[in-house]
Amino acid sequence: MMSRARGWVDLVDSKGDVDFDMLRAEKVSEEHIRIFRRDAERTYVPKDDPEVDKRTKARQDKHVENLKLIVSEVKDYHQGLGYVAAFLGLLLDSEEVVKVALYLHRSTKYSAGYFMGAPQAFVADAKVMYKILEKQRPDLHKHLLSKGVLPEMFASKWFVGLCLHVLPFECLFEFYENFLTHGAEYIFKFAIRYMSEFESVLMEAKTTSAIMTILRAEDEKADWKLPHELHEKQVEENIFGRIVTEALSVELDCDLESLRSSERQSVAAAVEAARKRDQELKDLYSDDEIVFSDEEDEDN
Repeated sequence: MMSRARGWVDLVDSKGDVDFDMLRAEKVSEEHIRIFRRDAERTYVPKDDPEVDKRTKARQDKHVENLKLIVSEVKDYHQGLGYVAAFLGLLLDSEEVVKVALYLHRSTKYSAGYFMGAPQAFVADAKVMYKILEKQRPDLHKHLLSKGVLPEMFASKWFVGLCLHVLPFECLFEFYENFLTHGAEYIFKFAIRYMSEFESVLMEAKTTSAIMTILRAEDEKADWKLPHELHEKQVEENIFGRIVTEALSVELDCDLESLRSSERQSVAAAVEAARKRDQELKDLYSDDEIVFSDEEDEDN
């Protein structure tokens, strides 16, 4: 597995060398380090056995150091980046982890903009994915919206977290190789193929939570987090493995880059409009504009 993963470094288009001396010299905020530490403790859970726990703490420390180097360039942090770095850290050495993560961050082919705390790039791409779904699976698209299921509510697990909380471990290697070979376009294809695979059960789902359980693969009572009625089918048919493979042949039937560019402009404009409204409200209700008094008028 580790030798297979090392091939991923060669699959990524380098957007310039990584200057590790410069990254180490950059200051990372104490708040970010505190978040990294908490994420590391959730990823590598402390153990009761002292010897085992010693190794666990070493993994936590390594994860925090990797994130410090990555965020030295990214200048922001999304928990999805922590998931990706942790997975890479199981298979690659620290410098390779940092290189791959930064290549993903730098390149519009991969994850550029996804690792920000408020990733507009992801929101835009999630909306594009829904537009493609509307065209290809209009009834499913209508049903999801009727239940209040917006793409931003679940698609970060696919686009930002790269399916680490959706796919079984044995399917992740092919997913990563497809993603690193074909870029973000593969995730759009994977998303359409995933929703197509489960269309019938999604259409039968009556509640938002039931739909989200399928889309986010979050049923804690199931062996691999699909609802119970789908679990046996997954074991028998290897649904996830089939989705990962068959996603390659999905036709998106659109000018993907044009759609992505247009939607990013729309999201950026909406965010800026919201920022201006928020500032106007702050200005309107600022303390300087309001005078409070608990004293009666002296003339009364």
